[in-house]
Formats: sequence, structure tokens, C-alpha cells
Amino acid sequence: MKLRTVILFITFTLAIASNCNSQCLTINLIKNPSLEEYTCIPNNMALIDCADYWSQPDIECTSDYFN
Repeated sequence: MKLRTVILFITFTLAIASNCNSQCLTINLIKNPSLEEYTCIPNNMALIDCADYWSQPDIECTSDYFN
């Protein structure tokens, strides 16, 4: 009886893991992660606002974005 429970648990765990690999790994939570979408071409440092969905966190910090 205990062996049967262990086998069922392993089978159930593997079924969930294989289902998650096909669905969970394709979800990207960051919009425009490659910075390929932009509204303007940066001509100076700290122009991360040119990239869509990205912003500069603080005035004293620089998020450099080069094209």
C-alpha cells in the first residue's frame, strides 16, 4: 500500500512538472525585454524613456540605453 502511494505521488508530481514546463516557461513578465520597441532614438546617456515600457527609476541614477 505504501509503495502504491509513493508511485502515485511520483506520477502526479511528474505530470504537473511536465505541464508547467510547456506553459510556465513561455510567459515573460517584462514588457519589451530586448528593448527593440522604442519611441525615439537616444542621442545621449540616460534616455531609457525612449524604450517602450521602460522608465528611469531616479533622477540621480542613469539607466543607459544606446542604439
